[in-house]
Amino acid sequence: MNIIERLDLLFVNRPKQGEARRREALSLFDALSLPDRPQGLEIGCGQGIGTRILVEQYQARMIASDVDAGQIQLARERLADLRDDGI
Repeated sequence: MNIIERLDLLFVNRPKQGEARRREALSLFDALSLPDRPQGLEIGCGQGIGTRILVEQYQARMIASDVDAGQIQLARERLADLRDDGI
């Protein structure tokens, strides 16, 4: 299973997974050797959990997208506090 598939298992339609899932995601992102203040496009952001981690932990500038309007609305609500920080 590749990194993207593992991240998908962590976050798709799972809004609250606890600290263990967050640590695993951080480990996967660390494995990517991200540059300082990375920029990214998350396709299929769902509720924005992965986007939040990237912005908070890596000061990423992100564009988050999803084909599901309901997921986009949830992501907008859950990430509203980060709008000026990188989303």
